[in-house]
Amino acid sequence: MTARRQGATVALALLGSAVALAGCGVTVVRDDATPARSSASTPPPTSPTSSSSTAPPAPGPTEVPGTTAGSDAPQTYAGWAEEIRGAATLRLPCDRGPVSVDTAATVVELVGSCGQVSVDAAGASVLADHIDTLTVTGAQVVVVTRTLGSVTLDGSADEVYWVGGVPTVTNRGAQNLARTIEEDS
Repeated sequence: MTARRQGATVALALLGSAVALAGCGVTVVRDDATPARSSASTPPPTSPTSSSSTAPPAPGPTEVPGTTAGSDAPQTYAGWAEEIRGAATLRLPCDRGPVSVDTAATVVELVGSCGQVSVDAAGASVLADHIDTLTVTGAQVVVVTRTLGSVTLDGSADEVYWVGGVPTVTNRGAQNLARTIEEDS
């Protein structure tokens, strides 16, 4: 892990602790959530680029195919899954019910097929098998899923990656990235 990445991880962990103590949380409609092992490590925010949108994209760095601009972030689902699972502080079953992630710097693994997922927490990381409808309003959020029906990006510097399918992408935020990735390298 690079010094830059370690610094970002520590900063996000401290921010997450401060927000958690302020009374924010992950809101889940289900009662059967299984806590995961605790870790202070989260994937670092990167410098994303603009995706296809319904509004004109904000100026930002140009995406280079197969890379995340300015980052040593994983480039495959398997790579992201390993990193997010290793840092997950919460593991939730997702049986097509709605899930809302609203704690800053939270690292969540959603298991199963999710109906509606909303992420309005800064610096959150989410790993999922399938998401029908994703809405991201937080800043510097990373969401990685195998399949995705649709995504609306209202935040800034957010990243959404999926393996299969062609989701509907609506980008109303700034400097967001939404793109496919390979299953494994």
